[in-house]
Amino acid sequence: MIIDAIRRLFTRRPDGITCEEALRLVNEFLDGELDPAEAAAVEEHFRVCQACYPHLKLEERFKNRLKDAAGSGCCPDEVKESIRAALESVAD
Repeated sequence: MIIDAIRRLFTRRPDGITCEEALRLVNEFLDGELDPAEAAAVEEHFRVCQACYPHLKLEERFKNRLKDAAGSGCCPDEVKESIRAALESVAD
């Protein structure tokens, strides 16, 4: 079982990329930072690879929740002060 998982990571799939490559590029893919050919290969990999697809969904949910949290604008004052103090100490 473990050997199969390791083998799957490094085996080139019909879409042209390995699981390792797809997982390495997942964030750039979700951010739209890949060239069209590379994005298509990553998208196809996640579409057909049952092992990698859950990782894509996890990253998508994480990024969406992060965006939601950032957009709420409700950062406690003590956190803001802590960040300001840390930045000032680094600037000195």
